[in-house]
Amino acid sequence: MLNSLRNQIRLVTGGPRGIGRAICRALDAEGARLIVHYHRNWAAAEEMRTMLLQSQTTLVQAGLASMHSISGMVELLKDTSFAVLVNNAGVWKPTPLGSTSETLLN
Repeated sequence: MLNSLRNQIRLVTGGPRGIGRAICRALDAEGARLIVHYHRNWAAAEEMRTMLLQSQTTLVQAGLASMHSISGMVELLKDTSFAVLVNNAGVWKPTPLGSTSETLLN
């Protein structure tokens, strides 16, 4: 399916859990080299890395709600050429649905 990108690097944000984990596992099964972003849960990221078939998986930590943290991740990856970005991570603020403003949704 994704053989045209075999051995090319793919960056997956929010990779260690949920949908991100499933995406990483699918890409890994296709032979992808992965860079997996995680926010805080290093243990989940490391656990996911041990499940993957490819030994060249790289973990990167960043809080995507912080420009400083994003800048650090960009600096770390600036010399890395990746073919695909899977922008899976979400940033949200827990708020009761009835009091969620349009501004917050945007």
